Amino acid sequence: MSLAVELAEYTEVAEKLILSPARGVVRVLDPAVVTAEGEIVEVGQPIAVIINSGDEIEACSRFTGFLMEMLVTSGERVRPGQPIAWLRTFG
Repeated sequence: MSLAVELAEYTEVAEKLILSPARGVVRVLDPAVVTAEGEIVEVGQPIAVIINSGDEIEACSRFTGFLMEMLVTSGERVRPGQPIAWLRTFG
C-alpha cells in the first residue's frame, strides 16, 4: 500500500453542529458580514441571531471549521439546542 493511500484512509474529519442557544425566531447573518457556506468559521464567531421577546441572542460557533450548510432560514422558529448549522472540522 502506498503512503498516500494509507494517509488518506486515516484522515480525521469530524462533523459538528452549531446549536440554537435559545427559543425564538432566527435571523441568519449576511454572508458578507460573517461567512458563506464552504468558508471557515472561527470559534466564537456568530452566524445567526435568535430573537426572543425583543432580545437578540447571538448563535456562535464553539468550533473552527468549514461551514457546510445552514440548517435553518431567516424567519424560522427554533427551540434551544436545535441544530442551526453544520460544520466540518479537522483534527
